[in-house]
This record gives sequence, C-alpha cells and structure tokens, in this order.
Amino acid sequence: MKILLVRGAPRKNGATNAFADAFAEGLKRGGADFCDVDLSAKKISPCRGCYACSVRGACVIGDDMSELLELLRNCDALACFSPVYFFGVSAQMKTFFDRCFPLVCADEEFPFCGVADGFDSTGSGVFGGRKFLAFSVASGRMKTFESVCKFYEFLASGLGFDMLANIRRGEAVYFSDVKNNSVRARKILAATEELGREFASGEISQDTVKNVELPLAPDDKTFLSRAKIYWSTRRAGLR
Repeated sequence: MKILLVRGAPRKNGATNAFADAFAEGLKRGGADFCDVDLSAKKISPCRGCYACSVRGACVIGDDMSELLELLRNCDALACFSPVYFFGVSAQMKTFFDRCFPLVCADEEFPFCGVADGFDSTGSGVFGGRKFLAFSVASGRMKTFESVCKFYEFLASGLGFDMLANIRRGEAVYFSDVKNNSVRARKILAATEELGREFASGEISQDTVKNVELPLAPDDKTFLSRAKIYWSTRRAGLR
C-alpha cells in the first residue's frame, strides 16, 4: 500500500513533528511504501479561486503543489499531521487542501457542491474509499478539537476517503518538555509508532487510538497549572 504522509507543522522541533516522526517509524516497521512530505519545506501558493482547473484540468500556478497532486493521485492512503491553530488546521495544511481543488474538479460528482448541512456521501468521491488518517495536535484538551475534527470529517466524506482515525492529541504545551522524563509520554509516543505500523496494513485498533489520546494530566486543574508554568518559562526565555 502506497501511503502519503503530509506534515503541516511550521515548527520542525515541535510536538506535531515528534508524533509524525514516531508514526513514520511505525510505517517503516509495518513495511509501508510511503512518501514523507513536509509542507513547510515546499513552495505552495494559496489557491486563487480562479476555477481555471475546472476547464484546463490542472492548476495554473506553477509550484510544488503539482508534485503533491501527483502523489495524491497515486497513493492508496493519506495521513495528515497538523497542529491546531485557532481551532483549525495550520495555514500550511489548509493551503494544501485548498490546492487539491483540481482533483475535485476532475470528479464528475463534484462533491463540494453539496448542500450546506454536509456533503453527499452516497458517491465514491474522487478517492473512492482510500484510507485516511488525521492527527491533530493542540495545546489544549479535548474540547479544542471539535472544529478541526469536523473539518476532517467533511473533507473525508466529500473526497470519498475511508477515515480510519481522527486523532486528537492534546497537552502539547508541555509535551516536548516532559516526554524524556515522563513514562506516560513515552507510552504515548510508542502508541503513535504502533498506530503507524497498523496504518501500514490498512487497519487501526481502537485500543491504539485510545493509547495515543491518553491524557498526560489527570485533570483540567493540573493541566492548567502545568500550562501556566510552561508559558511563563517560555516567555521569560524569549525576553
């Protein structure tokens, strides 16, 4: 199975890429044939909304997105890793999906012309049941993910993906600081590697998903206390 792993994190040493690295190791363990793409290292301009692709069958913008569109056309599965910024995906990931519009135009069912309350999921969509995994990383806890998870659900439905998992990994504000000393954090990274190994086979265990989403702090009060310490230390270091 050919897998396209797309990273939408602008910070190379941040928590999102730490999880993407673990997932990639799991893909290797699973013997996957995969391509690892870092969007922050690519030149991808925003969509112009010109609709030229609906006539030409290709985007008029000449940049790295043409290469990624070809990878998307030929992959059997897609895995996307993005931090959560203002309750949505990163600018890099949003631009990536915006520029997928030529693929949507190629689909005769044109799924994004659906009604306002959702897409028509009765058709196969341009990706016809190919596997999809979304992995969102945020500084907050679970309520932070409501909007971004819904975005991925609509996206998968509209494009015809078979969504295997919509992962929510919170508490990133202090994760990178404690991961080397926290047994629980190391278990979460190990579970993320296992997630990659399973994804390589096209199936994902719900137990593995639960292990990846395992909270670091026992409750919201403890989390907020640790988060305040993290941000105070970080601000002091930037002065």
